[in-house]
Amino acid sequence: MAREALPHLERYHDWWWRERDPDGISLIAPGAYGTDRVQSMRDDSGYDFAADMDELAYIRHPRFPERGNAYGNLYGVTNTAYLIHAERCLKRLAEKLGDKAMAARRETMIAQGVKAARKMM
Repeated sequence: MAREALPHLERYHDWWWRERDPDGISLIAPGAYGTDRVQSMRDDSGYDFAADMDELAYIRHPRFPERGNAYGNLYGVTNTAYLIHAERCLKRLAEKLGDKAMAARRETMIAQGVKAARKMM
């Protein structure tokens, strides 16, 4: 069953990088669909009332402007760290299941995310 789920998990991770890294700099920004309430974006992204999100506003995704204002204008180390941790888990799972190519792809994402987070910090 895990082997069958593996490609779906990878697509989900790719979705996060594509959807929540609007500028392609390997940092994750908050976002929410179907609402114009900035607080919903904070809640959906785990920021609640975080002080570092005081200037949070909706923007259009530079690569997907047709989707409207559903993306945050601020990047955060927190959500980037969550995704990096998830990437490490996916990499370990791929290694255990013998998918070396996927493990290598995930390692690339991990390295890029770590480098970007350290630069931002």
